[in-house]
Amino acid sequence: DSAGRVTFANIPAGSVGAEGQGTLSNVDLGTTTLVAGSQTVGFEMATTHGEVSGRLANLPDQQTQDSWQVCTYDGSYGLCVPLEVPTGRYSFTGIDALPTGSYDLVLVPWMGEGGGRPIPVGHVTVTAGEAITADADLAPHVATLRGTVTDTDGSPFVGVVAASPANYPIATTTIGIDGRYEVRVLIGSESRTLVEVRTSDGGVVDEADLDLAGGTTTVHDVDLQTRAWAELRGVVRDDDGAPVANASIWLCHRLGCRTVLSGVDGSYHADRIAIGPVSAYAQFEGFIGGIAHGEAATDGQVVVLDLTM
Repeated sequence: DSAGRVTFANIPAGSVGAEGQGTLSNVDLGTTTLVAGSQTVGFEMATTHGEVSGRLANLPDQQTQDSWQVCTYDGSYGLCVPLEVPTGRYSFTGIDALPTGSYDLVLVPWMGEGGGRPIPVGHVTVTAGEAITADADLAPHVATLRGTVTDTDGSPFVGVVAASPANYPIATTTIGIDGRYEVRVLIGSESRTLVEVRTSDGGVVDEADLDLAGGTTTVHDVDLQTRAWAELRGVVRDDDGAPVANASIWLCHRLGCRTVLSGVDGSYHADRIAIGPVSAYAQFEGFIGGIAHGEAATDGQVVVLDLTM
């Protein structure tokens, strides 16, 4: 309860160990010896633990910050607490207090199994019953990427920029109404970063492999007027040759895949198709049609892929 009390029943007499369930980790509270009958025993954390809290400044723009953690680290992860976003605060307090001793603290940017490599954020020495503050600045580990994206007609491009650094989650930002963007990317020991320009529905229209460095700013402008594009169109029909309206058309090209819907006459159209091989198939009410393949060879080419459900 709020006073730190908990009641157990029917525990066998003898030596027992106790653990507390912290926010993300189990906490060893020590051992005691029980005798038969009702009794009260205490596990006093103030004589064995201390509190550490702090703030990490200059957070990057990675999408999964809500699952990032600050952990003790000695070659493997020890006790962990969540990183609060957007404040960048963390706290080993209360049941999450640390046992006395010295610890390296790291930021762990989880991104599913395998995770990202830990980023060192400091070293602390914990004294029983004391609270210390350990702030850190992530700026040396964060690269800033900015620039302007121009659409095929010379107007500002509407969409997003996504940066995928090695071993870390994707960082994204929405391109402004003037075509400008800025995104902050967490960079580890491997600096190569895949940068994609995407439409609002997720279609990739440009990509570049950049060498970014923490603590630096890189300007990366993209002019889609200089890129070669093809168009893809066709008609979706069922086995009887009737057009299929509102079918989802999955189309893939060198830069990725996206979907469009067929019209009332079964026709579909997609622009900004990268030069190279293309493929498409239709899906409607749980049914998936066969895959059609083609090749976009020249700028402005119209590739026709008719589809059958």
